[in-house]
Amino acid sequence: MGSAKKILWISYLVPYDGVPHAGGKIHNYYLKGIKKSGKFDIRLLTVAKEKELPKLDYDKYDISADVIVRKFNLKGILWRILWELKRRGLYDRSGGLQPPFIRHMIKEKAKSYSESGYEPDVVIMQWTEVVVSISDIKRYFPKAKIVVIEEDVAFLSFERKFKSATNVIKKAIAKKQYERLKKLELRCISEADLVILNNHKDYRLLKNNIDEDKGNIKVWTPYFENYADVEYIGDRNEIVFYGAMNRPENWKSAIWFIENVWPLLPASEYDLKFYVVGGHPDKQLLKYRSDRIVVTGFVDDVTDIMKHAKCLAAPLVLGAGVKIKILEGLSLGIPVLTNDIGVEGIDVKDGTDYFLCKEPEEYADTICKIMTGEIDIKAVSANAKKYISDNYNISGSLSDFIETLKEL
Repeated sequence: MGSAKKILWISYLVPYDGVPHAGGKIHNYYLKGIKKSGKFDIRLLTVAKEKELPKLDYDKYDISADVIVRKFNLKGILWRILWELKRRGLYDRSGGLQPPFIRHMIKEKAKSYSESGYEPDVVIMQWTEVVVSISDIKRYFPKAKIVVIEEDVAFLSFERKFKSATNVIKKAIAKKQYERLKKLELRCISEADLVILNNHKDYRLLKNNIDEDKGNIKVWTPYFENYADVEYIGDRNEIVFYGAMNRPENWKSAIWFIENVWPLLPASEYDLKFYVVGGHPDKQLLKYRSDRIVVTGFVDDVTDIMKHAKCLAAPLVLGAGVKIKILEGLSLGIPVLTNDIGVEGIDVKDGTDYFLCKEPEEYADTICKIMTGEIDIKAVSANAKKYISDNYNISGSLSDFIETLKEL
């Protein structure tokens, strides 16, 4: 590669074509797009589960990768026990966010790379679980420019966790963890040369919390499956919710809808069905399956269901940062019903581009109006598609990021 700028890219979750989760899709798109530019020599340090190894495709893209495998052996179990203890305690520096295994891996690999004479021009640290080790990276690569990619601002999720806790002791522990993580996360961000965020809401949050604005915080366009070319039909009396159903923010949200909204709907009158779509559904979710509540598991093409459904209901009960499933739903044009968490960082207009619903009655009322035709779903569909077209240029964002890296 000669004069190509050297990048060490450290990530918490392994990227590959077809990776199912939103953060992995963003990582995969930008990693391979930057490599394809021919301007950079990339070394990837990442972590994978054993079952993911056959899916890795770095040889195809000529990417040098150092993949650390999470193994379910004695050593792996001990690391897990240590992490669980830290997640339940008061004194871990990251509030229990960073697995001890990840911190150990970063320190050992950075030391090894440095001793071998490897000196990257840029180190990209993706996910807060990695970002909080910025001091170790600076120690071994003092000349490198540091780029931090926050999939979402982690301390916001911790803040919500402590505020929603009802047990007095658990609330006190959660508050202390939030305070420790916030302090560390903000310090790491202040030490970076460039900070990349997925949405403007996180941008405003950080701007309001940092002591010194160095002008180093930027927002890129997160990668998502853009379904703009899929025709939305809406000809079936179905409601859909989708995502990786082994993730608590998804299966708990689906259960909330089933328990709180579904009983308010005249399902038999409209011959209505609720489709919960996504791989590895949690066993607690599976208990709710019935003739009208369909838990599909993994499907090859979610648009086959979405383009026919009357609406996408996403009453998210957990999470922070931009929700890729909402962007994907808007791009397809299916009417989206969600709450403040669902549209966090997405500047859509209620009643025009989507429907803001907070209480069960609001979801039920909006769904009934859709079913009776009182709401023109075709108009909402057109507005949603236009919003995505006007505001999300993924290829342009990649080009901008490449130019930024060249200038660092």
